[in-house]
Amino acid sequence: MDEVRPSHIETRGDARDPDVPEAAGRAKAFVFVAAVVAALVLGALGSQVPDGIVVLGAVPFAFVLFVLVLLGVALFHGHTLQVALGGALVITVYTAVFARGSRGRPSRRTRVCGATCCTRASTRC
Repeated sequence: MDEVRPSHIETRGDARDPDVPEAAGRAKAFVFVAAVVAALVLGALGSQVPDGIVVLGAVPFAFVLFVLVLLGVALFHGHTLQVALGGALVITVYTAVFARGSRGRPSRRTRVCGATCCTRASTRC
């Protein structure tokens, strides 16, 4: 038996333009995997600095990871929360492992001295 829906309620089926087909799950996964591989290659070719890895001149690798999160949310919009939480976890682990300052302390950009941020190496907290 066919279900009758009120005409004022837009559902997932009739909210999409029938002339624009949505990419299949495999195609989305392939695009995302290709982006992850490209990001890993960028990270491997990047240079290590005290504030983390820098790629393509002066772009922090954390920005590349954030772009991957945005791409994942855009491609897998049905799983936005899982993608966003996974991305936040990856960026946090990256920051904890690679973006440490000298001697295992947080980098000088992230240390806070009272109400001001320590940005110069000579400033002591």
